[in-house]
Amino acid sequence: MSSFGLIIADAGSGLRAGQKEVLPDTPCHGDIFHVLQQYKKVVNILSRQAASATAKRLKLEQKIVMTKRKCQETQQHSYLSAKVRNYFFYSNPPAKPPYSNGAIVAEGMFPSNVVKHY
Repeated sequence: MSSFGLIIADAGSGLRAGQKEVLPDTPCHGDIFHVLQQYKKVVNILSRQAASATAKRLKLEQKIVMTKRKCQETQQHSYLSAKVRNYFFYSNPPAKPPYSNGAIVAEGMFPSNVVKHY
């Protein structure tokens, strides 16, 4: 009887055939090295794909935020432009400004220090 309690071999037929001939009573189990090596490759591929998908998601989220911000700025600009256009082009400002300094201020449209002089 051999002093080996157990032999571990890969899936190759040569080592197993030699073990059966020399140590027929010693059990032989398969190794897990090659299986782990294959799974490691798969895990690395999936990790890279996940990192790439995460980067793409973050980039798209950033685009969404920038688009919303741009849209809000455009809406605000459009609103103010319409307000200015409506005030200066569609209203009939008095021929002679009623204010002593000759300035007309659109209420709520500009800060109090911004005035239009005629």
